[in-house]
Amino acid sequence: MARRKSKKGKSSVLAIIIVAVILLAGSKLVPQSSWDSLFNKSGVTDKLSSQAGMAVHFVDVGQGDCVVVESHGRYMLIDTGEADMGQRVLNYLNNLGVEKLDYCIATHPHSDHIGSMGKVLEDYPAEKLIMPELSEINIPTTSTFEKFLLSAEENCDEIIAAEAGFTYSMGEVEIQILGPCDQDEDLNNMSVVAKVSYGDSSFLITGDCSFDEEDDIMDNYYNHLESDVLKVGHHGSSGSTSVDWLEAIEPEIAVISVGEGNSYGHPTKKVLDRLEDFDCTVYRTDEMGTIVLETDGKSIALKS
Repeated sequence: MARRKSKKGKSSVLAIIIVAVILLAGSKLVPQSSWDSLFNKSGVTDKLSSQAGMAVHFVDVGQGDCVVVESHGRYMLIDTGEADMGQRVLNYLNNLGVEKLDYCIATHPHSDHIGSMGKVLEDYPAEKLIMPELSEINIPTTSTFEKFLLSAEENCDEIIAAEAGFTYSMGEVEIQILGPCDQDEDLNNMSVVAKVSYGDSSFLITGDCSFDEEDDIMDNYYNHLESDVLKVGHHGSSGSTSVDWLEAIEPEIAVISVGEGNSYGHPTKKVLDRLEDFDCTVYRTDEMGTIVLETDGKSIALKS
């Protein structure tokens, strides 16, 4: 089993809480205020106050990725899934009350990530679109990519080449770009990797980032990787989410965007075993549908 470094002393705090709960239980009546106080001190909670400032929606688009970040009426969209998922994404944004996107990130030009992005941008233009800068060794010539580029040019105020080390803000939300660091023939390893933070809570969104890109990012930004939530790379492929990667991130929650009964065998047992070794709570879109995590900047809760 991989060794996991202690994170913010929570293990010892939780041990104290268990003992305290047993003592309280001995009194037969445990006031709700006591439970709330104990769990708040642990940093773990099953509910958030009305002051929750950011929600991250891992939208179920089958075998693909789509993430929506919302905070105080501002929105960022990361990927949109295949072309046939466009209406689902549009409906989701409409139900959230989105009028315009502050940011849109196209992690990389594979159809399960940007297949419907051109269509979505027609209805929901973006102020800033962030995408990887491609070269002659990896630029695709697919009609999906061409349609996406045409829509992006027409519907985005600014198109930005993702550059590792750059940071953007969306109100109180910080968006730190950590990858890609280098050109790679494998488009999966050209994925935009972004750390999205609100207060002390952080989410690492990874596209299809695989071993080579993980190594590059660790070489350059190891001390920036620690995050509470990891969006697992490449739908849980065995070529992603290495032990070293998990040691650098120390996630408490892992989210896997994956299609039910997919032909790739995602997520693989190897990745699930690695996540279990690191005591990660795993949420999967193939089992749960769309997953929404909320934070007030201190605690993170699954929205029911």
